[in-house]
Order: sequence, then C-alpha cells, then structure tokens
Amino acid sequence: MSKTLYVTDLDGTLLQDKQTLSEKTIRILNELLDQGLYFTYATGRSFTSAAPVTEKLHLSLPVISRDGCIIADPKSMQEIEINRISDEMIQKLRPILAPSMSSCFITTYSKGGEQKVYCEGPHSAGLCMYLEEHKDDPRLLAVANEAALYDNEIS
Repeated sequence: MSKTLYVTDLDGTLLQDKQTLSEKTIRILNELLDQGLYFTYATGRSFTSAAPVTEKLHLSLPVISRDGCIIADPKSMQEIEINRISDEMIQKLRPILAPSMSSCFITTYSKGGEQKVYCEGPHSAGLCMYLEEHKDDPRLLAVANEAALYDNEIS
C-alpha cells in the first residue's frame, strides 16, 4: 500500500497571523500523525526559528529549513544535513553581493554553530529593523568588514 507525503510551508500557510499554530491545528495534526500520517514542513525560516513554533507537533520525519539548505531532525533537534555554497560560487557571488552589504546578513556555520553575520556600520532601514527585532538572538554577529563575512562556511 502506498503512502502520500504531505509537506507544508509555515508562514502564510500553516501558521496563523501571529506566527503560531492554532490549538485546533495542533490537535488535528497530532491525531493524524499518531495514526501514521507522513507529514513535514519546508520553510525559508531557520530551523532555530521554526522549531519553537512547531514543537507541539508529533513530527517524526525530517524537516526542511532555510529554503532547502538545512535538513533537520525535529526529535533530536539536530541538523542532519547542511548544504553549503561552494567556495567557487561564493567567489562569483561576492561582487554581486558587495553593493548590498548594508542591507543583509549572511548565514554561516562554524564549530560554534549557525551565525547570522553582518557588517558593522550604517545599515539599511530594513536591516536596522531586523537587528532591533532580533537583538537578543545569539546567532547575530557583527564583523568589521566585508572580508570577515566569508570566514565560515556559508549555506
């Protein structure tokens, strides 16, 4: 007998406006998951930000985060696979990204885990708002210059 795998996005799909799961959604999905439903999510969010909003679900299959860069196990809370950008591709992207450095961060991975690296200095209004909203995020790391953005593995 074949089974169907159901995959959903989170923001704008499964989550409510307040970026939460409704109690009804949790109840129904958990009933189905407990009966063997093949269900997971794929999101642009990091696994770190997706896990807390989905923690009440009885997920058993790996989840996809960072638009496919990360495959993670929701039970162990560990990343199973990190798809990194090759050094060759980074060298091609650097001149394209350079004019945008005041308005973005780069997600990197090192022995210390995931980091959101951005350059010190003047920032765009959008990045300023993001940094303010996430000021307590220990993954944020300001670096002195553009070259330091690329010191760790990028995904």
